[in-house]
Amino acid sequence: MFGAPGSAACAAAARAQGTVATAGQHCLLSGPDPNVNDLKVGLPVGVTASEGQILRVPRGTVLLQAIPASFAHPVPVGDPSAQLFVLKGRRRAVG
Repeated sequence: MFGAPGSAACAAAARAQGTVATAGQHCLLSGPDPNVNDLKVGLPVGVTASEGQILRVPRGTVLLQAIPASFAHPVPVGDPSAQLFVLKGRRRAVG
């Protein structure tokens, strides 16, 4: 579940993570989780589900976070500076 750039929800999520919201960027409010109820439970204090947008990852698609430059200072999953890669699988014909 993501918050809109500049929203109060993103500011609350940044405070909860001990970071600062990045201007002009969506923020991770909760997740990833397999169902909506788990997303709602994971929201930061003071943020409601109506403030977020749920994005679903289609079957066959995988999101991976890049390995941090320093394991002494890893980038948290919800950090706006985290680098993510999207991998999409293709079906191959069998036979």
